[in-house]
Amino acid sequence: MKTAAERYGITEDDWEALINAATEFLASEAGEGSLTSYSELNKTIAEQTGLDPLDFSHPEGRNAVAWILGEVVNRTVDDVGAMLSAVVTYIERNDAGPGFYHLAVDLTEQGRLRGDGLAKDATKEQKTAFWTRQVSAVHSAYKTRRVARRRRR
Repeated sequence: MKTAAERYGITEDDWEALINAATEFLASEAGEGSLTSYSELNKTIAEQTGLDPLDFSHPEGRNAVAWILGEVVNRTVDDVGAMLSAVVTYIERNDAGPGFYHLAVDLTEQGRLRGDGLAKDATKEQKTAFWTRQVSAVHSAYKTRRVARRRRR
């Protein structure tokens, strides 16, 4: 079975660099209490890594960023208790992508999201409420970390 990096024609080192850049950028946005777009994420991680941006005009580029965001969440959710990718939204609407909700259900079923999980049969309203709670939790967690870092300096 191919790794995600192989699936998208990216070296393992470059794939890791994209994940790390995405994590750093999203943590910064969350610490500022901000939201960002998929396009801004793509632009920023390309700039930070020196790699070409993912091509969103093709499904493979969109799928690659979904995999990157999934990996960011998998690496941070146990520590944060929320999905860091919640701060990424579509430009034309204030909402997360479908992959966000799919991953939320998986994390709930694994017991990694406790008390705020999402059911497979959730309504649009339940999904929106879940996403809103996740954004709030991520903003709070990363704001606290930002303040703690400033105090240590």
